[in-house]
Amino acid sequence: MAIWRKTKIYGLAFILIIGFCFPPGGMNKVEAAKDKGFIVKVDKISGRINLLGLRPGIIFDTQVAFTSARGYGFSLSKLIETKQGTLAMTIKSSSPSKRVDVSWLTVTAHSLNIGGLCWPERLLDVCLTNVIIDGKKLESSGTSFPDMVLETSYNPIEVSKVQALYNKLENQNDEEQLEKLILAIDKAEGGKFTQQKEAYEDLKAQLPELEKQADGFQTLLEEAEAQKKQLEAGMTSLEEVMDKADQLTKKPEFEEMLKGIDGKQKEITTNIEDFSVTLEQVEDLLQKVQKSLEKKQEFVKARFELLEELELGEWSNSYKELEEIKQKLDTVEEKVTAGFKRLEKLKENEQQLTDRMKKINEKIEALKNKEIKEEEEKQEEQAGEDTEDEETESDQKEKESDDEKLGEKDPEDSSQTDDLEAFTSSVNELFTQVDETNKNFSILGSKLEEDFIEPVQKALNNQLDDDEVTKLQQTLDESLKNKTMNNKLTKFVEIKEKMGDYKARLAEQADELKQLKNHVEDVNQKELLEIQDKIKKSDTTLKEMQGRMEEIETHLDDLFKDSKQKQQELDENTNEPLLGILEDLLKVEALLKEMKG
Repeated sequence: MAIWRKTKIYGLAFILIIGFCFPPGGMNKVEAAKDKGFIVKVDKISGRINLLGLRPGIIFDTQVAFTSARGYGFSLSKLIETKQGTLAMTIKSSSPSKRVDVSWLTVTAHSLNIGGLCWPERLLDVCLTNVIIDGKKLESSGTSFPDMVLETSYNPIEVSKVQALYNKLENQNDEEQLEKLILAIDKAEGGKFTQQKEAYEDLKAQLPELEKQADGFQTLLEEAEAQKKQLEAGMTSLEEVMDKADQLTKKPEFEEMLKGIDGKQKEITTNIEDFSVTLEQVEDLLQKVQKSLEKKQEFVKARFELLEELELGEWSNSYKELEEIKQKLDTVEEKVTAGFKRLEKLKENEQQLTDRMKKINEKIEALKNKEIKEEEEKQEEQAGEDTEDEETESDQKEKESDDEKLGEKDPEDSSQTDDLEAFTSSVNELFTQVDETNKNFSILGSKLEEDFIEPVQKALNNQLDDDEVTKLQQTLDESLKNKTMNNKLTKFVEIKEKMGDYKARLAEQADELKQLKNHVEDVNQKELLEIQDKIKKSDTTLKEMQGRMEEIETHLDDLFKDSKQKQQELDENTNEPLLGILEDLLKVEALLKEMKG
């Protein structure tokens, strides 16, 4: 029997009950002061569901049609205000566990609440639990409603139970409930929106990493800009030293300064190479982020279109969440655009610095040729004098004797000032080189510790999760592939070699300082004290660098030993990224040995 026909029958019974309880003389005064709609409550319903006349974000007067559905625990309740008080009327099955078969049930709803979702009994069914609907109209054809009973009561407890259902609907967010129903239907039908769920969750999980990569290339850009400034300062310093060297006339001083120029030239050349490597890393990371960003933006655009098809507009949580993701992607896009602009400017700087260094190299070559030319001119001049004079052997001996006497005459007067100037220049040059090398080593040492030694040690000690281990393995592979690690290790070994050279030169300068103290006039003793102070500072800096270098070498040795121990502990459960890290460690150890050898 159709539920609507049954409702009419029970409605008639309800009228008879009212008529029996209240005589006809008083009935014409009974009014429904606030006649509310009826409440449809279903413990569980599984079937096809259609939303008819749906308007975006609005449930009011929406028709919910259940076609070919199976339900359990159906009930219809209504509160009626009478002169005697609030009457609660409920139509329900006396056997709620029995299944109710519905071929077509349409409810025109003011609002609805879905308690949850359940596993459907049939393919393409939507299964809902604890459904409450504030209905305006209910129609059905071919509904089997077993053992229906009608209950009426003025009991406040029974009235409050029905009132609680009204309150729940009034206090809820109707838009959330409508969205929940739309998504449940899409899921049951295997809709595109549901099919995208896994990809969408992946996008949300990958977004923090994308944002981190965007911050990463910004850090690299800042590092490149710092390298550019360091190169500019180094070239300016080198050019100043070259100008001084060009003005020198004495060969010993000139040759000593050329050694410093040569060392500085090699250092700047290496720094230019490091600068170029950093720019390559920035470009690779920028392109990687841009590629990932474009894919995610295409996905988000397609998902917005699906939301539009489902009529889940700006009012829905799905739309709001997707809008937040879009804003984050837009922020990354702004960073990428700005990053490419900064990279383009740095590439222009790279070319300018390369051209400038080319000119510096040409000037250095000219300085070296100047030295050779002066020596050749001296030799030609001496040969000309020998040919021209054709002195006799006795005259030559006499001349040599006179020269010896002249040499013994006063060795300190004319050369004292020149010696002090040359020595001061040599000390200042070494002091500058030690200071710059120390700065470079501080940056290099920190990078080796923070980017390599510490994270790898944590991986070997099982202090990283699987995702962190995977990321670390990828970073190590990339650093070996693009030669970043090779460059760091090369620079490390070169600095160690420089330190040995600096120590030897400092020892020579300390000895020379002792000799000068015994011969230099009192007026120049103050200048010698300043020189002595610089030598001490350089020595202290070298000792600190030596200690730091030994500490890093110890950490590297421990790392290599731990990796070998870890190799022995490997079993079939060891994850692949960790195996990759161990293989990379072997490569790093081999590289370091080769460079030291």
